[in-house]
Amino acid sequence: MTVFGERLVKLLREKRMEQKELADAIKVSSRTVSAYVTGRAYPSVEGLVKIAQTLNVSTDYLLGLTDDPKGIILEKHEEPMAEDILAIRRAYRAMSERERRAVMRLIKSLVDND
Repeated sequence: MTVFGERLVKLLREKRMEQKELADAIKVSSRTVSAYVTGRAYPSVEGLVKIAQTLNVSTDYLLGLTDDPKGIILEKHEEPMAEDILAIRRAYRAMSERERRAVMRLIKSLVDND
């Protein structure tokens, strides 16, 4: 079983939720959730966000990137931005320190110009 599958099982137990209930909540089949649990399949980014919101944990926790279940939690009203935020985060993590400083300068200049 993968870290994702292990954490999914753990959270379902803690919340006393059946795989079928999660499947209904995120609008996929029970078979799909079963595949997530066993590591035969992984959700899309949108699906990952829906799972995290349903279980009230961060996507980073589900993916094993942090042991803090809360981490950064994207609220439901932020859903349209969720994929953008995750893509920006991934890109930022892959950058060198020099590139990160340049991005921060750019962001500060954009915010300061408002």
